[in-house]
Amino acid sequence: MKNKLPKGYEVKETLTPEEKEHVDNALPDGKCGDLERMLFHLKLEVQQEYACRLIAKHFSEVDKKSVEEWIDGFKHDMHPDREITVWLRIAATYIKSGRVMKLSIGKKKSLYRFLVLFSMTGDKKDAIKKSGINSKLGNMAGDFYLSLPSWNDEVKDELFTL
Repeated sequence: MKNKLPKGYEVKETLTPEEKEHVDNALPDGKCGDLERMLFHLKLEVQQEYACRLIAKHFSEVDKKSVEEWIDGFKHDMHPDREITVWLRIAATYIKSGRVMKLSIGKKKSLYRFLVLFSMTGDKKDAIKKSGINSKLGNMAGDFYLSLPSWNDEVKDELFTL
């Protein structure tokens, strides 16, 4: 008897190289062989898709992914709500930092790299070093990122002011 998949998931038996790399990197053992590990959400909720549109809009200067690519990326996450929340926090920090300090496109790219690295590792010093951001901006952005709860009115205000 075949295992039934949870509603809203599919199994992809043939992965693109990008999908395989994504799954390989996400798995603790770094191996992508078990079909059960290749579950993907068939679609995102309306609110999740709207969040993807906001994320794509706010990062359009520094990340050329289309809205569809952002949506597809979150479909590949085991817990898209958690990932979307992280990216919304990154976006709120990016917006706030950009408003506090008028940044050139080069500094915006460094800020983006810093926030992605910092959100993954929590190591401010290492993220500053690897992203090439100046320490004043990195420390300010890192402190603001850490001050945000996972979701609150301040985050919403920053993101939904289009």
